[in-house]
Amino acid sequence: MDKTIFSLIQMIASFLLVLLQLSTIPVFVVYPNLRNRILYRIMLSIALSDFLQLFAIFQFTFYEYFGWKASDFTKKFASGVYIIAWDHLIVQHFLLALNRLIIFVRAFYFPNNYKEESKSERWSFNFLLILSWLIMSALQVLFMTICGGIWDDEAVGFFYDNSPCSDEYRQLEFYFTIAFPAISICCYVAIIFILKKSRESTENIQQQPPKQQNNLSNKKIKKQNQKFNKQEKRILIISVLLFSIITALIFAWYLDYKHPPWTMLFLGYLLINTSLTLSMNSEYRGHFFHLWKKIYKFILFREVISNNVTDVRQQQQTAVIKLSTTAGTGAPLFLRRNEANNARNEQTKINNP
Repeated sequence: MDKTIFSLIQMIASFLLVLLQLSTIPVFVVYPNLRNRILYRIMLSIALSDFLQLFAIFQFTFYEYFGWKASDFTKKFASGVYIIAWDHLIVQHFLLALNRLIIFVRAFYFPNNYKEESKSERWSFNFLLILSWLIMSALQVLFMTICGGIWDDEAVGFFYDNSPCSDEYRQLEFYFTIAFPAISICCYVAIIFILKKSRESTENIQQQPPKQQNNLSNKKIKKQNQKFNKQEKRILIISVLLFSIITALIFAWYLDYKHPPWTMLFLGYLLINTSLTLSMNSEYRGHFFHLWKKIYKFILFREVISNNVTDVRQQQQTAVIKLSTTAGTGAPLFLRRNEANNARNEQTKINNP
């Protein structure tokens, strides 16, 4: 495919995805039941990392298509954001896998003391999220000073430069992108084991006589199964699918990041990410449509108010014009009456000297 056509396709796709990301990110912040949960804080962090990479892709694809040249500072900053945000994204997916594991372990092994989120859990995940963003900021400073990245015209994407610091970072990144996905896989395997054990427990209850199905141990197992509601399982499916795509992107990067262009694969991941969240997460989807319905009503209300104000102003102007017209026709009549009265008074004075 011609590079100009490819740049145009990538520019349009990235621009549409930027708008899509901007429409989904506020939902995590506006609603307290999403904002205060660890799960959605991690998802917000993932969305922000995605957006940083996405905006860098759109910006430089735009430059590439129109033949504009960016400054060295802009190249260093954008390439650093893009590369570091990708590594940060891998960490966020690890935190998501860890959060899912804790949810299912607590629901299965501690159903009586089951809570949505404990204080220690909140503190731990909040600390890890803040720490990850601080490390990302420090690495960005590193890329702005010692290390660096370039915009690859051939792949229409970002890559490392040839500095010694970048070579060292690439080697560390290689081990990093193996370690964290491996730990995430262990988390998901443990969740599958828990779900399998829960299913076996349920089947054993169903095989028992009706009188034995009401003892305490069976009630405990039923309570465990109630914790594995459909919503949690759907979120688990979303996280597993997204993690699988991220892992595939890691392999694609190390095999050959240029053919096919890796940035288009990443844009595909972003589209799937948002689509899965909106289609399978009913809680988030409800808030998403509720927020944009309110925004639409607000815009419509402002238009109605603006139209009403315009109508009132037009009516006021029309009333002023009518008053001025009435005053213009009435004034001579008033003067003629005064003149007639004055003439009568003078005639009376003459007749009665």
